[in-house]
Amino acid sequence: MCWPGLVGFQSLTEAINTTTAGGKLVFHIMGALAEFERALIAKRSQAGMQAARRRGKHLGRPRKLTQEQVAHAARMVRDGTETVFGMAALDGVDRVTLRRALKRAAASDVRRGSGASVPPRPPR
Repeated sequence: MCWPGLVGFQSLTEAINTTTAGGKLVFHIMGALAEFERALIAKRSQAGMQAARRRGKHLGRPRKLTQEQVAHAARMVRDGTETVFGMAALDGVDRVTLRRALKRAAASDVRRGSGASVPPRPPR
């Protein structure tokens, strides 16, 4: 059950008292300013991330494998010299990480027109 107007906030150290009209006004203004500042911070963060993307920066966690490692693994797997599992062990990553990197590399190759493909997953 709610008792509107019967419960208020009164600070002992600051001059905030929401049981009065002036106190409510100050409290609401502080809340509005905090909300405004939060929106500004979010807008600046988004603008900064877009600028970083335009500069070609990778946002987020660094990749475990370099482009050279992925290209080498793709060649070895495509030639049949090594399995995805074996190349993942050599590179010190999980097989899922390597397969995801190979898939991402193949997708970027298709966009560029070189047409490399991800090796098929072996049957279980």
